[in-house]
Amino acid sequence: MMNRTGLLLAMLWSGLGFAQSELRYRAKLAITAESVELEAPIGVDFEIDGVTEGSCLYVPAHDQNLRDILLLESLKAGSPQETAGRQDLSFQWTDMGGIEHIGPALYRLPPNSKKLKLKYMLSLGGWRDRPMAPRLLTLWHPILLKSCPDSNDQTFASVWPKAKIDVHVETPAGWQFAAPGDMENDNWRYEGSSFSAVFFKQGTIGRYKIGAQTLLTLSKSKSFDQLIEVSKKALETFEKYTSTVPEPTLLVVETDDFEPIRTPGMVTLNTPQQPGMRYLQQEFTHWNVWQLTTLIAQQWFGMGCRAASVDDHWLVQGLADMLVYSMLSNEKEYFDLFSKAGDGKPYLNLNYRQAQDLAAASLSLLHPQTALMNSEGVSNHATQDRPFIAYIRNTHILRYLQWKLGTKGFQKFLVEASRQCSEESLQPKILSAIADRYRPGLGALMNRYWQSDDWPDAGLDGTFVRDGKTYARVHYDNDLLLPVDLWVTTKDGSKLVSFVEPVSRDVEVPLEVSEKDIAKIEINPSRAMFDKDRFNNKTGAPKIAFFPGAARGLEDDAYTIAWLPYATQLPGEPLTLNLSFQTMAYLNSGITGGIRYQPQTDVTGFSMVYMKAIPESSLVLIAKIGQDDGHVEDGERRMDVTVKRKPLFSILPRVSGSTRVRSKQMLGQPDSLHYTTGFNLGSSSESGRACGHEEEVETEGTAYVPSGDFRYLRSFGRFSVGCEARKIGFKIRGFFGSSRAEGNVPRTALFRIQNLDEAHVRLDKPTLAGSLRMASFNIEASTPASLPLPESWFVLPRRSQFKLFYDAAKTMDPDHRVSVSGVGYSLPIGGDIAGKDTVTLLKFSLNGIFYRKIDDKVNNKPGLLFDFSGAL
Repeated sequence: MMNRTGLLLAMLWSGLGFAQSELRYRAKLAITAESVELEAPIGVDFEIDGVTEGSCLYVPAHDQNLRDILLLESLKAGSPQETAGRQDLSFQWTDMGGIEHIGPALYRLPPNSKKLKLKYMLSLGGWRDRPMAPRLLTLWHPILLKSCPDSNDQTFASVWPKAKIDVHVETPAGWQFAAPGDMENDNWRYEGSSFSAVFFKQGTIGRYKIGAQTLLTLSKSKSFDQLIEVSKKALETFEKYTSTVPEPTLLVVETDDFEPIRTPGMVTLNTPQQPGMRYLQQEFTHWNVWQLTTLIAQQWFGMGCRAASVDDHWLVQGLADMLVYSMLSNEKEYFDLFSKAGDGKPYLNLNYRQAQDLAAASLSLLHPQTALMNSEGVSNHATQDRPFIAYIRNTHILRYLQWKLGTKGFQKFLVEASRQCSEESLQPKILSAIADRYRPGLGALMNRYWQSDDWPDAGLDGTFVRDGKTYARVHYDNDLLLPVDLWVTTKDGSKLVSFVEPVSRDVEVPLEVSEKDIAKIEINPSRAMFDKDRFNNKTGAPKIAFFPGAARGLEDDAYTIAWLPYATQLPGEPLTLNLSFQTMAYLNSGITGGIRYQPQTDVTGFSMVYMKAIPESSLVLIAKIGQDDGHVEDGERRMDVTVKRKPLFSILPRVSGSTRVRSKQMLGQPDSLHYTTGFNLGSSSESGRACGHEEEVETEGTAYVPSGDFRYLRSFGRFSVGCEARKIGFKIRGFFGSSRAEGNVPRTALFRIQNLDEAHVRLDKPTLAGSLRMASFNIEASTPASLPLPESWFVLPRRSQFKLFYDAAKTMDPDHRVSVSGVGYSLPIGGDIAGKDTVTLLKFSLNGIFYRKIDDKVNNKPGLLFDFSGAL
């Protein structure tokens, strides 16, 4: 008897046998056709069995951090009006069952509770103008967390425990329902961390057993059917690489639009609505394969393995990216982005590794201060200004680890990382500690890489002979001293490899061949390490290619020249024909230029700009020459050199500053030649906000006038502030400029009302002369204008806008008062990007002018302005 009692007590103490509480969710959804068509809410009765002491309730639908994660991973919408026609997921309590709200998405449970009974109203998310689109049932139910985190914690990072889930759903007439698990009499039974499903009118359901997982698919098109094989391969490969399965069933759904969701057990991929975009992403390229593979990888790193906070999310993004890289590297058909042409080669050269390098190069130029951690090992704050590709810094150090550890060693690293975060959220110190266990010193190298704003840069600094021995000299441009390989090709075609193990910035590498027998030397030819400047990585001169033309890609060690023709009609100007071109040293722009011609006036203008980025100092050097290029006075030739720094200070990330030296001259007027100096300060609000602002001040004065006939100091300040809601938006601009002048100053010292860069008065005609002082005020109101235009035209009618505007200005010396009003329509040109929302490539603006008043003279004759840059 005592032995049996002892056994019973042991079972109770250890939680075995009947003492272990089983987590179970039971739900009954009162669904009607109206609720699936987004016209009415869904009533939900929800029960939780197996509540334990210390647990908390988490409501994903209330968690803003999940939305922030999506902003970090997708192309961010430009304004709230772009989603004016979309209904967001909504969750409203009707009976909270005694739970206490302690955080945005967190609730404390009643004391000693074993079961919860809850009621709430749920509205599905989606676009009302897509009646045939699938409706997603996701993030719709609460999650019981095993422990109750602090209310200030970002609770999305908590591990969602597995539960037995029973859901009663009656499918409305005309709709079908696909869900994980087994169904009997409208009751679905499933075991997992959450239950996600889809209502649909059209489509084909597929169910496949892949190892320990079940793949459930909903496809609506033949092109998506082809992705099913990719999904199968991804599940098989990722389970093999990590030895884990995040959810028993993965539901993969083809949708009409990008769906802003993040949930375990469901992946959605939108099919572009524009035939041209579908062709580009499904046939001309393998973009849809890359995106679907990435979304599935995020089920392992992102859902199954979570970062400890939004700030740490770059950890799991990089790990997911490496899963994709590892899989595609072995799938030669999809490793290249572009499909193969008739000659068996890709139309353009861009494989997945090159795409990772391209992302890093873009980041180094456009956002030079993107360290992921501070010196104390804490992740930097993930603001709206953080570019969505910031995680690529982590990808590159992980890719380097794969090269150092080898394929099998890196696979073991992934397995341990997956297991480590199965019960706790992932942090940088955990990942670096795992790396150290495989090779001491790698963790410190990872930390140094994460904490740096810079990128590795190893350059070949020639060869020399000492004591009869040939050496190659390698120079590292910064303190990221990553070991690399050095390949030597001899004149007889043999290849020899040496390894560079740097302990300082300058390394001498002994070679096993004489200097006279060397044909070529190259550092890191496999690109295992991303090198920010590959123009100094090998012997020989770089190539030059044109696009459109012979260029088949953007090579990281060659020059590419791109060119594009277009037309504009701007305030105070006749119709203008333009030809622009850009010379790029990889992504670091070399010479950018343009030629413009106005048939009505027979005037030809040009501009040339040389730009050199110095990312490690957040500096950009710009040298420019322009004549009649639309940004200078008619008949003016201008040359200037500008040094710009953004951010100006690290503690003020949205403040920029610049200084410049400029030469100006009016053609045919030698005495107008003069030189000026100036500086500029600008600031702006954080991107992605409903309200925003922008400010700028600039001053420029003559430094040297050869003729001595004049001098001036030209200064201006401007601001803009605006807010947008889904139904209406407004924007106000203000400008004031003053030029203190002596002598007969040239027109370049004056301010023009019709200069869109300054006063921004949209006066089509007549062309007004400049003045020494000017103040202007602009106000415009906008509203969504979803015209019934076919999306197949590469236009985005959902993102189009109507606007009313009123511009007013007062000039002094000479004195004039000008006011203009009219209506405008803007139509973005672009298309849907699978997995990444919608992208705008150009913005067609058409303004109708219906009122002009210059002093006391009113003119109501209609006028027209248009352009493709969105400047109007």
